[in-house]
Amino acid sequence: MKKAFALALAFLLALSAVSCGGLNGPDETTAETAVSDGLFWDGFNVSRDKLYIRYAQPFCDGAAWIYVARRDADSGKLMMINTEGKVLFSRDYMWDNAVTNFCRGTSLYYDNGAKYIIRNDGEVVWCDADNGYKEANGFSGEESVGLVWLADHVNGGETYFNADHVNVRNSYYNGFCAAVVSMNDGSERYGIVDHEGKWVVEPSAIYKYSMELNSGSAYAAFRYDRDGNFFAYNFKTGELTDLGRKGENASSVIYPHESETTTGWQRGYELEKGGGLLYSREKKGFENEEGNVIIDLSSYALAEKKRDGDEYIPYFYDGRCVITFIEDGKPYFTAFDTEGNRLFDPVPFPSSDVTDAENNRYAYISGGVFTFSKEPDPAYYMYGAGKYGVYYGTDGKIREDLGRYAEVYPFSYGIALTKNENGEYDYIDTNGNVLFR
Repeated sequence: MKKAFALALAFLLALSAVSCGGLNGPDETTAETAVSDGLFWDGFNVSRDKLYIRYAQPFCDGAAWIYVARRDADSGKLMMINTEGKVLFSRDYMWDNAVTNFCRGTSLYYDNGAKYIIRNDGEVVWCDADNGYKEANGFSGEESVGLVWLADHVNGGETYFNADHVNVRNSYYNGFCAAVVSMNDGSERYGIVDHEGKWVVEPSAIYKYSMELNSGSAYAAFRYDRDGNFFAYNFKTGELTDLGRKGENASSVIYPHESETTTGWQRGYELEKGGGLLYSREKKGFENEEGNVIIDLSSYALAEKKRDGDEYIPYFYDGRCVITFIEDGKPYFTAFDTEGNRLFDPVPFPSSDVTDAENNRYAYISGGVFTFSKEPDPAYYMYGAGKYGVYYGTDGKIREDLGRYAEVYPFSYGIALTKNENGEYDYIDTNGNVLFR
């Protein structure tokens, strides 16, 4: 393990000299950051039938990343587009390009050994190997910093922006980045950089590692190992709180969500995300902020993987909630509004296999349409693809007018991402029309 870490660190040190300036403005040979007047297809000197979308993301914060490839050559372009299909940023695709979803108006972008915070208008905000390096030296003293990098959001393995390897659900980005500062003396310091490229937690030797820095949390937490203290940063308020010490010794592993402080933060986050209603496993129903049960679901056996200690937490989206449950050994689904009214009688789940239903039981409703997938996070529009290839209306019936596909994603901004049997992507509107043709 130590040898692998040393090799990885050596590789990263070799990249520390990478300049980030090349992406800060339009460049005819590398990157374009101006909005194009035409559609993204127009960025190629070949006919439309020789092009296809090899990889794409659902829209979030008004933008999405796509990779447009040529059918007749092993080449293509990585592009950021808006909901009109116009190009906001474009770069010739490189094998190691990687991106995240958009959140708080920005995305993370990996290119040529450096990580960038880039806005949804195509402007680069911050770069770890440039801005980060200079700023960290300002905190620590001139020439004391060997390397700065954003930790494990977009680099390596399954997060590569590659049609064969991409896994967007492992690349959540919530507008904050854990930043690691490697000092020349071999020590490391940790901090947090926000979506504007500001150090909201300056790098410090007391923060040994970060936890819970992901889209499903209201906070980031740090461990201070010398005395065993824990600190937590509230993403919403900017508050940095000492959670105190727990455990019998300084090496105890303590999870910050066990703190009353962060539990309260998380509850507030979940209530806000769920429109004022939060599912309680103990009460087997949805409760409001005061803890009163508003919708009793105790008569439904929710589709949980009890053998794995799995927790199924349904959420309200757009004023409605779809639940997947098991009855007489078979999976079904139904939906409720915020008053507890059931919208339709139970409908057989699209797969009769209980395990299949347990793995694809979530439904995010947008514009009165939903599809089943792995657990979504509506705040960031990053979802597992809908495995069953169809959309449902809030009456529980399949929306045949929206078509059938190999994969479908939930709607956002009235646009949904789809994938056909040939592995090619398209976007459709709420009437099933293919967009950007």
